[in-house]
Amino acid sequence: MNFSAPWFYLRKHLRLDVFRNADKLRFLKFAAVGASGMGVDLMCFDLLIPSMGLAVARAVAIFLAMTWNYELNRRITFSEPVGLNLFVGYLRFCTACLLGAGLSWSISIICSTMSETLSTRPIWAAIIGTGAAAVANFTLCRLWVFSQRQTASELPVHVDESLSRVIVE
Repeated sequence: MNFSAPWFYLRKHLRLDVFRNADKLRFLKFAAVGASGMGVDLMCFDLLIPSMGLAVARAVAIFLAMTWNYELNRRITFSEPVGLNLFVGYLRFCTACLLGAGLSWSISIICSTMSETLSTRPIWAAIIGTGAAAVANFTLCRLWVFSQRQTASELPVHVDESLSRVIVE
């Protein structure tokens, strides 16, 4: 027995572990993309506010962050999918994010007004609301935004013997 056999076993075990925990890993990717989008949002907001004013700068920063998050989620979190129009997917993603934002805002306000402890610590209420929104956004993205897509490995393949080439249907 040489070193390659245990190495092969370890690689196969890691792949199986990734397969078993696919949804957990996908949620972690989604959270990492969301954190990067929050960075884009805050940076753009800070840069745009002097020239555009508060309301317009906030709207533009949110739009840029949503676009950033959509593209990264499309490529990283939910693989490089095929089959759904980019514009339709983008509209669905923005809708899912707006619903998540409304949920976050509502939970933050409810927690702040209903809890004595959280009324003096609104940042904690905002964190609770953001956590709920992240779960809602992930669920909506997984089930609605990116659900109809197939990765290249899932597409039906037909081998044309006469032309000696593979045709993806």
